[in-house]
Amino acid sequence: MAYDDYMKAQKMALKAYKTATSRGQYPYLPVLDDLLPHANIECEVRLGISNIPLHQVIGTSTAGRTRAFANNFMPLLNYGSEFSAKWSHLADAQIEEGIHDAVKVYEYMNRYYVVEGNKRVSVLKYFDSPSILADITRKVPRKTDDPEIQIYYEYMDFYNLTKINYIQFSKLGNFPKLIKAVGKKEDEKWSEDDLMDFASFHTAFYNAYRDKGGYKLINITCDDALLYYLSLYPYTESKDMTSGDIKKNLDKIWPEIVLLQDDDSVELLMNPTEETHPVTTVLNMIIPPKKKKVAFIYDKAPSVSDWVYGHELGRLHIQENLDEIIETDKYVTNGVSDDSEEILEKAINDGNEIIFTTTPKLIKASVKIAANYPDVKILNCSLNSSHTNLLHKNV
Repeated sequence: MAYDDYMKAQKMALKAYKTATSRGQYPYLPVLDDLLPHANIECEVRLGISNIPLHQVIGTSTAGRTRAFANNFMPLLNYGSEFSAKWSHLADAQIEEGIHDAVKVYEYMNRYYVVEGNKRVSVLKYFDSPSILADITRKVPRKTDDPEIQIYYEYMDFYNLTKINYIQFSKLGNFPKLIKAVGKKEDEKWSEDDLMDFASFHTAFYNAYRDKGGYKLINITCDDALLYYLSLYPYTESKDMTSGDIKKNLDKIWPEIVLLQDDDSVELLMNPTEETHPVTTVLNMIIPPKKKKVAFIYDKAPSVSDWVYGHELGRLHIQENLDEIIETDKYVTNGVSDDSEEILEKAINDGNEIIFTTTPKLIKASVKIAANYPDVKILNCSLNSSHTNLLHKNV
């Protein structure tokens, strides 16, 4: 059994090695000692012994054994060596009773580098274990204007409140947003029940995200997607959901998740050509030549808002000049998210196939409803979200 496991692991290592070299990438484990000369370390903090996520264990502290492993931590050395015998012994131990001894690691920038226990990490990664027990010392870089370091300082603040070490964000500000999304105050410690509830939800989301192929996406993390998910499906509703239920919701909003990895700005046409009327330009793209019902959703009455009044003038202009092909109506929400979703659904149930949501405040309700009604075109005057059935307009 140990021989078979070692040969399978070595095959995984060789594949990773060849893939890396073909792409011009370093094929061995990253070495922390090679990174630190380029970093300004402020201090070291001992965090003690706890479980750490194995996918965040990415390298080794020194260069001593790095070439014994491919960059996926699988073993490269041939079977029959002392190294392979020790690896195989650990594999047998994991099968029979589990590996319980803590490895020793440095944590730097929310990633872990092994000081002692490279083979234990390798074996547990081979068996797809989610975590490993580790004795952790944190190396803290000096705070600078570098966005990655600023994100890391946000992570350390989050860790001090929660002791959660399995969250990774790619954008500054996401850790405070997560705290708010979970319903906690920015300086509030999390209780044991809070931690258990969140860990259960995170695991369910992780499994659903993985099943959707989320780890093929670039430039975003699973937790970036999780935070966006919570902006549409509140934590109070989501924390007790199964992975299957979360996956059904992910199916609806997957285009938005995919677009999270694209930071390109939206191009605006500020000066239409003289030959093209701006109203007919937009409407010709989305309205076939037959009468359609079009709804305008306002967050307050036109009589109390110049912004809404401008949209109402536009609606009346369309009604007056295109009444043969378009029937319009307006709906006013009370500015509350749940009410906005109900108003949108009412507009759809009333037969409206095109809906203008006229304020960025309605973006979350627009995205959520657009996911449930793919045949309805919803246009929102916001530039920070997209959906295959959610368009953006500039007024």
